Amino acid sequence: MHDDIKKSIIKGIGWKFAERIIAQGVSFIVSIILARILMPDDYGMVAIVFLFITLADVLVSSGLGTALIQDKNAVEDDFSTIFYCSLFISICLYMIMFVSAPLIEHFYKIQGLTIVLRVFSLRIILGAYNTIQHAYIVKKMEFQKFFWATLIGTMISAFLGIYLAVKGYGVWALVMQYLSNSVMDSVVLSFIIKWYPKRVFSIKRAKVLVGYGWKIMCADFIGTFFNQIQTVFIGGYYNATQLAFYNKGNQIPNAMFNNITGTISSVLFSAFSKVEDKLKKKKLIRQVIKKLSFVIFPGLAVMYTISDTIIIGLFTAKWARCVEFMKYGILSIPFFLIGEISIQIVKSTGRSDIVLKIELVKKPLYLILILIGMKKSVIAIAQMTCLYSVVVAIINLYVMGKLIGYKGREILSDLLWPSFTAIVMAVILTSFNSFLKMGYIKVLFNAVCLVVFYMFKFGVNNKGIVFKLKGEKYEDSEKV
Repeated sequence: MHDDIKKSIIKGIGWKFAERIIAQGVSFIVSIILARILMPDDYGMVAIVFLFITLADVLVSSGLGTALIQDKNAVEDDFSTIFYCSLFISICLYMIMFVSAPLIEHFYKIQGLTIVLRVFSLRIILGAYNTIQHAYIVKKMEFQKFFWATLIGTMISAFLGIYLAVKGYGVWALVMQYLSNSVMDSVVLSFIIKWYPKRVFSIKRAKVLVGYGWKIMCADFIGTFFNQIQTVFIGGYYNATQLAFYNKGNQIPNAMFNNITGTISSVLFSAFSKVEDKLKKKKLIRQVIKKLSFVIFPGLAVMYTISDTIIIGLFTAKWARCVEFMKYGILSIPFFLIGEISIQIVKSTGRSDIVLKIELVKKPLYLILILIGMKKSVIAIAQMTCLYSVVVAIINLYVMGKLIGYKGREILSDLLWPSFTAIVMAVILTSFNSFLKMGYIKVLFNAVCLVVFYMFKFGVNNKGIVFKLKGEKYEDSEKV
């Protein structure tokens, strides 16, 4: 079974990675085109709307879908039961959003925000159906189906967004791009999976699944709210333009983080939920952390050294104020990533109560840090967020370690060498980059250095890249 789980993880990560590459790749290209057409104020308005939609999405999609995946006894009828629970919640949330839209517009003093929020909020109701579709696929680990839905939805929404931007629809180009992507995702999945809602509802099973799911929902809502709190403070305390620079600077780091976590989180959670033995979980997670850190950390180091070239080259000089935000965003990724991997393992043990308690400990500290940063500058908010990422990694790793016996010295041992390698690479490349004046030469040089590093570290044979690290052993002190 251990080997089967490993194969499922590798296969699932492969399909999810391909799906995320397509989604983020197309979205990134579209964002470059739209950033050259639209103004920062348009992005500022959408960022504010996205704050409320994201929070509502958590209440609809998080927790209940997770419960279906984690529960080993979940059957077809349970998916319908949870669908109706999610649908009821989504309709209530949409009504709240519809009524409160004018108040939100008045608070932010942005004309036209009401109608944008009311239209965009339709995505909440759609999320009730889409959530169960995703849970169904993850439960069965059929991640290849995400690939086709994402491919079609992303391409159609991309063309629609660009068309509306060129025609001068401004903020509506962004709104319709996001909304149409969600619609097409659900439509395509409806054709390629075998699940549809049935006219069944089990109160008994609802109590069991909601009993687990509401804690995850609350934890995710708290986490999402505080992760989005920069939008509230920057948009309200400063202005929409400052918010646009902050968000655009974090766009690439966020895309990278979402790409990585979107690839591994659902796969790891589903796979580790099937592994009951703590020693097996520990061995598997050590392998995951070692391999991912050696793949990801050096790439982040390269991105950090050429942040200015990337921002100005892609989005033009009018977005130059984003560079510093991008750097702090990149510095945060390794810590948030390790924290995310750790929390997926905690969830897989069935201890949703611990997940909620962790959030209740971390988020008050985050609020304090953000308030400190807000009083100084928007850059200070980015700095405090980076500091918070360190706190997240430490707390999540500690809790995970306690649950599966992953000792602190083992964690440090697994992370120390990849981290040191990335830091040395960043220092060396920064020194060389100071002599390179032309942007495309700098990017090419850094890309070549990264490829050479990967070839040296992982090796190449007639079958391609060897994923196992040279000279590295994965045996734990305990035999599994």
